[in-house]
Amino acid sequence: MAALALASAPACSPAAGKGTRPVVDGRVTPGEYAFNVSFEGGFFELHWTMLGDRIQLAISARTTGWLALGLEPTKMMQNADMIIGWWNSTTDFQIVDAYSTGLTGPHPPDTQLGGTYDILSYLATQDNGTTTLELTRMLDTKDPFDHVILANRDMHIIWSTSDSKEFDQKHSHKGLGVVNFATGKAKPVSAPRLWPYHATLMVTGAVLFVAIYFMHDLKRKDRALWTKLHHVTIAAAASSSIAGLTLGLYMVGLLGQGHLRVLHAFVGATTLTIVITSLALGLVFHFVKPLKRRTRMPHMAMGASTIVMMVVTVITGLMYVFPQ
Repeated sequence: MAALALASAPACSPAAGKGTRPVVDGRVTPGEYAFNVSFEGGFFELHWTMLGDRIQLAISARTTGWLALGLEPTKMMQNADMIIGWWNSTTDFQIVDAYSTGLTGPHPPDTQLGGTYDILSYLATQDNGTTTLELTRMLDTKDPFDHVILANRDMHIIWSTSDSKEFDQKHSHKGLGVVNFATGKAKPVSAPRLWPYHATLMVTGAVLFVAIYFMHDLKRKDRALWTKLHHVTIAAAASSSIAGLTLGLYMVGLLGQGHLRVLHAFVGATTLTIVITSLALGLVFHFVKPLKRRTRMPHMAMGASTIVMMVVTVITGLMYVFPQ
């Protein structure tokens, strides 16, 4: 399950049975739950009713494999309080109280991490290719590997399904959303597929900055040609890098979970500052003659730092996307 997934707008509505107590029987009947939200045209559905200090949930998806709900990931899947379940037969089904320890997992059961199993009652069923999990848990389980379900603010959720019944196998479908369990309001967190453009711009910028370093041999042979190529390449490299870094900031902003949460983000922000500084020093060096001597060495130093930081940014980006 991943946090950068595109979810279609969910349909969220109060049910007629608000205030009644649902029955944990693995089936959802009309009006049984106070609220429900549907993602991707009903492919994945979440129903819930607040019962004092408890919540009853029904999770349903068009799959014969496992399905999962994650609460409050900090980035991608990391630190998500997860419920994962599947159905084999009327007497053979499982619902796991799990926790994601990494960006893309793993998500072992809480009990393997030193926590507790906090699902109070549950049942799973399967009918015509749709699997449904019903369960009850405390809003605050006191387990460090469970997040408190708060009634006074929105909570980020992630969801996924698989064609496999092995819950450590990769998902085949996924989505994101924001839910207020008290009011029943929900909205999607749509993440357009922008990372290929971000990656292309950053790699292009890094390659151009490295190319600038190898141009210095030309400086001794034809200074005029070197100067023209230097300026053109610098402009292209800086434009590509600034555009890529700005796009990265925009992508993170779409998730609504804040910036500077991972190493790649810190490196990217530092690189953006260095690129702009190096470009500014280069402009001063070229156009402000009284400061030419004073800015020559700082410009060269910042240029070298730019090359190093662009390469590091690309490497940490690859580490972020492919952490394993």
